Amino acid sequence: NASLKAGLLHGYLHMQSKDVSTYDISSYEDEPNFNFSMGASIQMKDKFRLGAEFGLTSYRHFFIYNFNRKDGVTERYDGLYRIQQASLSIVPEYRLLKWFYLNAGTGLYWDYNSYFTSGTRNINTGMPEIINGYSLKRAYPIGYFVGMGICPNISKELAVLGEVRFTGSPATINSPEDVGIGYQAFNFNIGLMYKPRL
Repeated sequence: NASLKAGLLHGYLHMQSKDVSTYDISSYEDEPNFNFSMGASIQMKDKFRLGAEFGLTSYRHFFIYNFNRKDGVTERYDGLYRIQQASLSIVPEYRLLKWFYLNAGTGLYWDYNSYFTSGTRNINTGMPEIINGYSLKRAYPIGYFVGMGICPNISKELAVLGEVRFTGSPATINSPEDVGIGYQAFNFNIGLMYKPRL
């Protein structure tokens, strides 16, 4: 089988730093976030399939985050952040019916753009520092998803596809000085699936 699909994401960003307490004061989706992907799978045994998927994701979110460090310093990030990402996942799938499936995947989720499109940073409630263009990196480009979908045929070899997933790209860091950023979101996709009759 081969598929093409596109969809929207709804969720939140997550910041992380080692040995520091963090909390999100305010967080909400600022604009529609979207993804596009293409994939293929082969039947392995009975209802089990194994596939691979390549995707592109654009995720933009507004948040206010506080960092309380052990040395008494408080940092506050307030802004609009964008993550643009390419992913390559291995996708095991269990097809309960010819038109209904469960799947999960993990793989490389590489942020090729990751930065504040607008925002400020305050240290100890001092004067705000403009951080437009400032990037928060992930140490390890990993991600995952779990989902389910339907793929009823509309012709002998072509099916319409509808899918819902929970997907994540965790914040990962190397040292206490690092600040990482990632996201978790519900993902709703529609598309087409080609099911050749071999």
